Amino acid sequence: MKRFSVLITIACLVALGAGFSAAQSGHDLFQKALVKERTEGNLEEAIQLYQRIVRDFAGDHPLAAKALLQMGQCYEKLGNTEARKASDRVLRDYADQNEAAAEARTRLAALRKPAGAGRESGMATRRIWAGPDVDTMGSVSSDGRYLSFTDWETGDLAIRDLETGTNHRLTNKGSWSDSSEFAEFSALSPDGKQVAYAWSNKDDSYDLRLIGSDGSKPTTLYVNADVEWIQPATWSPDGKHILATFTRKDGTNQIVLVSVADGSVRVLKTLDWQFPGKTSFSPDGRYIAYDCPASEGSPSRDIFLLSTDGKRESPLIEHPANDLYPVWTPDGKRI
Repeated sequence: MKRFSVLITIACLVALGAGFSAAQSGHDLFQKALVKERTEGNLEEAIQLYQRIVRDFAGDHPLAAKALLQMGQCYEKLGNTEARKASDRVLRDYADQNEAAAEARTRLAALRKPAGAGRESGMATRRIWAGPDVDTMGSVSSDGRYLSFTDWETGDLAIRDLETGTNHRLTNKGSWSDSSEFAEFSALSPDGKQVAYAWSNKDDSYDLRLIGSDGSKPTTLYVNADVEWIQPATWSPDGKHILATFTRKDGTNQIVLVSVADGSVRVLKTLDWQFPGKTSFSPDGRYIAYDCPASEGSPSRDIFLLSTDGKRESPLIEHPANDLYPVWTPDGKRI
């Protein structure tokens, strides 16, 4: 009898231990998923962990509801329609979790708003492209639909449709064995119909070129033997000029405006050894913000404001910190 009692006690302890271990492992999985999502940015693995929690710990309503909400956030960042399904399931299976259900309703309301409508939750992020083919030397169209980039498989200029995830080459230079030339630094026009881009030639010289966003009407807009490097940054808001940086053979750097109509160049600023990392037009086209090194040999940069007639300049930020990559708010009141 005593032995039987001991066996029952052991069995109960084992059962309790298993239950405690399962509960503990559910919360451990949740913490692991949060690390994948927030620290490592690995949304796919985070989703898999949240799915496992919902599957294996469905009876733990608070935990499963939280996992579904986090899973929905991951899907939102990936631009995946599964985000709605995650919130729907919270309302369907875990309506007893008042806070989670309220958040799910808020998420669903935001997801159902038409494109372009503001969300009550504020700024949202969405990953639009990932992998070894991603190129960051281009620009996004005004409507947010397209991205210009260099397809480094061949060196051709290309366009990516951010909604469908498909790519389309605008130039056709052939393989690297056919030609060592390549596109570099590109900017879509305000109306999205043209792309300005730098083209590296076989002799390492650079041209500034234009091409239709459908690949039509390729044009060499500017070429100069004294300019050994060209970086187009953006178009003027009226689409009449391209803001670019030139590096000349004597080592000086210049911020310039290139006329789209005839390729004529107006030098706004000569920076000698300094090179601007980012130049951007104000929405009204009257000013250009740019960053450059604070002093020779300094790793830190300051930000300056330059009028588009090149006559006026003022420092915006002069500080020991590294201040760089200025962009304008849509109303033009802040940088």
